[in-house]
Amino acid sequence: MLCYKLGLLKIGIYFDFQKKEFRFYFFPCCWKFNYDISFSISEFEEILNLSNRKFEKFINSYFEKLSDTEYMIIATPAFLKRTVEIEEKLPLKNPFIFTSGGACSAELALSTEKVFGFCPLEVYGSTETSGIAYRQQNKDDLKFTPFDNAKIWLGDDGCLRIVSPYIKDPQGFATADLAEIFDDGRFILKGRSDSIVKIEEKRISMTEVENRIMQTGLVSDVKVVALQNDVRQYLAAAVVLNDKGKKQFENTEKYLVNRYFHDFLMQYFENVVLPKKWRFLDALPVDAQGKKHKLEIEALFEKQ
Repeated sequence: MLCYKLGLLKIGIYFDFQKKEFRFYFFPCCWKFNYDISFSISEFEEILNLSNRKFEKFINSYFEKLSDTEYMIIATPAFLKRTVEIEEKLPLKNPFIFTSGGACSAELALSTEKVFGFCPLEVYGSTETSGIAYRQQNKDDLKFTPFDNAKIWLGDDGCLRIVSPYIKDPQGFATADLAEIFDDGRFILKGRSDSIVKIEEKRISMTEVENRIMQTGLVSDVKVVALQNDVRQYLAAAVVLNDKGKKQFENTEKYLVNRYFHDFLMQYFENVVLPKKWRFLDALPVDAQGKKHKLEIEALFEKQ
C-alpha cells in the first residue's frame, strides 16, 4: 500500500492482487477512516472512456462524497483532463494534487488550478526508476527539479541518465527521454529519442512538431505520428482543438484549417518535413493511464 500524507491528511492506494483491483483510501484530517473507493482495471479503463455526459455524472457522484475537509488527490493527467472539461469549479478546501503517468500540458495545468483550486504537482519517473523529479507549472514553468536522492546527467545520446536508491544497477538507468539540464540542476524534457525520425534525409523530432502546434493556442491535445507509403515516410497529425480553436475555425472548410497549421509550422520547419495529413478529433484515443494509443491514432489516417 502506498501512503501519502500532507500535514494531517493521509491517502492510501494499493493494488489488490487477489481481487485484481485498485483500492483508494481517503483519511480526513483527524486520521479516522473515512471511506474507500475501489475500481478494477477494466472499470478504471471504462471510466476514462465514458462519454462526456456519463463521465460528468460519475464525477459529480464522486465529488459529492467529499466534504470541505482538506484532501490530497492523486490522479493521472487523463483524469484531470476529463474532469476540467465538464466542471467549472469544484467545492474543495485547500486540495493538494499529485499527478504522474504523463505530462500535463500548460493548458491542463492552468485549467486544473482553476477547477480544483490547485496547480498539480507533476512527478516525472517510470516503473524502472520510481520518482525522479517534480514540477508545478505555476512556479516552475516546464522545468523539473530532481528529488534530493536522484542524480541526473545526459548521456552521449542526449538522453537522461539517473542514479537513485530505487535503481539496483550502480551504473544507473538510461532513459530514452531527451533533455536539457540547466546550471541550477533543473531540466526540461525535449521528447523521446524514438520520436526522432528522418524525413527526406532530414532529422525531425515529432515531439517538437507537437510542441509547436500547441503554441498556436488553438489546441488542447495533439499527437504526431510517422507513416509510410510506397514512396516515402511522412508525418501526420491528430489534433484536438480547444474552445478558442473551435470558435476560430467554425464553419471553415477542413483544407483551410490544414493550411493554417501548415503555414504556422513553416515558421519553424522546412516544408518537406511538415505533416501531410491532418485529423481533427473530439479526443485522442488513450489507455487507462492516459497514454496515447499510437496504433489507433495511426489507423485514423487509413480511413478516408
